[in-house]
Amino acid sequence: MKVWLAETWRSFKVFNIDQPWRADYPEPAIVPQPGRPAVLFIHGYMCNRGTWRPWLTSGGLAARWNCATVNWNPYLPRSTAIPN
Repeated sequence: MKVWLAETWRSFKVFNIDQPWRADYPEPAIVPQPGRPAVLFIHGYMCNRGTWRPWLTSGGLAARWNCATVNWNPYLPRSTAIPN
């Protein structure tokens, strides 16, 4: 039950707080240090870079690795776009 409650809260926070309101947070600086791994975080469909925010702030992964993120907008073909 404890794990389910934690996952439910985290999912709520990611999809209702982090993604809509915190996607433009500043990325951690890249540290030019030999041997320091580099990671590019790519989110899934219907997400944005706000998904990775909890892992890149508060001394998370960015404290040990060089991390970068991307923001991909969903692709909507012209045939599915809402007409004017």
